[in-house]
Amino acid sequence: MSCAHTKIKTSLDRWNEAHWDLHEIEEHYHYPEPFRYSFNAFLRVIKEVHQMLKMDLQNEADYRSFIKPLVDSLRQDQLLNTLGEKRNFVVHQGMLEIKSKGSAGSTRGNAKIKMGVGFNVPAWESSDDAFLRFAKSCERHKDFRGLLGLDDDDLFPCIQREWLLKEFGDRDLLELAIDAWRKTGAIISQLVVHFGEQPLDLSLSCGHAPEQTRMKIYTRKQFRDAMGG
Repeated sequence: MSCAHTKIKTSLDRWNEAHWDLHEIEEHYHYPEPFRYSFNAFLRVIKEVHQMLKMDLQNEADYRSFIKPLVDSLRQDQLLNTLGEKRNFVVHQGMLEIKSKGSAGSTRGNAKIKMGVGFNVPAWESSDDAFLRFAKSCERHKDFRGLLGLDDDDLFPCIQREWLLKEFGDRDLLELAIDAWRKTGAIISQLVVHFGEQPLDLSLSCGHAPEQTRMKIYTRKQFRDAMGG
């Protein structure tokens, strides 16, 4: 008898590919086109897991009584269903209209802004370019720079941004992708347990941290150089 992981080998491969896409989303978070391409890839792969599970397990004795209803619950989940619709749009119709929301200010080097203000970061602009605009604004308005603590040696300038889709309100797309990956993994894990194996690890202990990814911190030298020295 084959082990559970062998039974769903293709499905697990797709799910692991989606995990790899999460890393790509994080790596390119502050660069619009690479971010969008990585998110598109995630949309495609996470939807394919549903069909792959059916293909992998269609010949199991309890396919119709237990497996199919469990797998189809992936399509009934609101988040996964909406992401699936977005995948179909990207594949068959056009580009996602992703919105970007940003803030600029100072931080002590963690994932929290110490002092900040809303700062428009258009969806087509990289965080690095937004940082240059922010620094130029601080150069022109020294009092503003002081209010944000950017004259203090223990604070660092930063840009914080979020990527949004109107269907999900203020929920950041990286958080949504992680949630979708875990929800899909939870179903796969139930199947693995059903076939007599240990549950899957859904902890993402490799370090996915949206609050850290959303913030890009710059050195004080970079800030001075961007202001013109």
